Amino acid sequence: MSRSVKNSRQYQASTSEKKIADHISENSDNSDLFIKHKGVSYPVRLLGYSDRELSIESRVRIAARNIRFYWKNIYHCELGSELVNEQVAEDGVYNYTFLVQNLLIPRKQRRELRYKTSNDKCRLGKVTIPVVNESPQSILHSDNYQLCKNEMLKKLEFYDFFRVFPFESRGAPSEVVFSMISGTILYLKDISQYNSFVEKNSNFFDVHKSLRSHLLNRLKTLNLRYHSLLVRPFDYVTITGSQFTLAYFVVARSDTEITNEDILYLDQVSHDFFLSLQSTIHKTVRCRGRIENLSVTGARVFFEKGRVSESLKLSSELSIVFSVIGVADIVISGEVVYLERRKTGVVIGFAFRNSPFGSRLNKFLYEAIQKQELSIY
Repeated sequence: MSRSVKNSRQYQASTSEKKIADHISENSDNSDLFIKHKGVSYPVRLLGYSDRELSIESRVRIAARNIRFYWKNIYHCELGSELVNEQVAEDGVYNYTFLVQNLLIPRKQRRELRYKTSNDKCRLGKVTIPVVNESPQSILHSDNYQLCKNEMLKKLEFYDFFRVFPFESRGAPSEVVFSMISGTILYLKDISQYNSFVEKNSNFFDVHKSLRSHLLNRLKTLNLRYHSLLVRPFDYVTITGSQFTLAYFVVARSDTEITNEDILYLDQVSHDFFLSLQSTIHKTVRCRGRIENLSVTGARVFFEKGRVSESLKLSSELSIVFSVIGVADIVISGEVVYLERRKTGVVIGFAFRNSPFGSRLNKFLYEAIQKQELSIY
C-alpha cells in the first residue's frame, strides 16, 4: 500500500448553481474526468448534468457516498458530490447519479499546464541532496562548517589579525556590527582616518547614532595596534538559489596597508571556502527513475527504490539532473511538496526553485508539444 504526504491545497467552496453549471459546461468536452476518494483517482465518463445532478459511467464500482470529481486542467477545481443512485449495466459498467454540493476552487491557482512525458523521454541521472539543513543556524553548528573554516583560516595566517564571526554574533565588535547592519564591507586603508570614514557614511550613522559612538571608540582602540582593517561579509547560496550572509571575515595589518590585492585575495578565499563548504554539505548520487509529468514550474518525479528514495522527505531541497532526448542534461533545483511511498520506490511533487536551466525547458516543452510527444495532464 502506498503512503503519501503533501502540502495541502487550500480551497474555497462555492454553492452557486451558476458557477457549478458553468464549470461543468466549460469542461464537458474534456474527456479527462476523474473521481477522487481517499487519495485514489481513476477515470470516469460524463453522461450529463442537470439541476445539480451529475450522471457518470464508471468501470469501477464506487463504494463511497461522498467523493470529488475533477478534470485535469490548469484550474484544478473539484466538485464535491454525494451519491444518490447506482445502476449496473449488462456489460458490467456502473452508472451513477451524484448530487453536486459545491464547487471547490483553489485559493492559489496553477499558472500553467502540466504535460505527461513518455518513459523514455526524460530519465533521471543524478540527484544532489543537502546532508545538512541549509539554514544559517544549522550550517554554523555543523561539523562540516567547522572543518572547512579551520582549513580556510590557514590561508589568513599571514595577517596580523584574522578572525571569522558568525552572523548575528552576540557581542560582536562594532566594526562587524556595522557590516551586519549595512550589508557592506568595512574597509579602512588607514584606521587613523576614522573620522573621515564616519563622515562618508553620515546618512547611515544619522539613523544608527549609538553605533556611531561605539564604532568611533572601537576604531580609536584598534588604531593603537593596527594600521589597516577590512571586514567582509561571507554569503552562502543554497541548492535552490537562496542567498544569505553566513559569517564575516575580519583581517588587519599592523604596519602596512590592506590593498586592493588583499580585497581580491579575500574574494578568492571566500569563493574557495564556499565551494569547500558546499562540497561537504551536498551529497550527489546516481539514481534511476523518470519524470512522469512536468510544467515550467514543477514536475512529478518517480525514483526507483534505493538510497535516494529512502532519504527523501517533504520539504527536502535537492537538485536533479535528468536527461532529455534531443536536449541533453538539464539541472533543476527545487523543493519536495508532495511525497508518495510505494513498494517500488517513491513519487514526489517537485516545485522548481531558482533553477539554472534558463530557457531550455521552455524550448523542450514547446518542441515536444509541436511533435505531439506530450499530452495535457
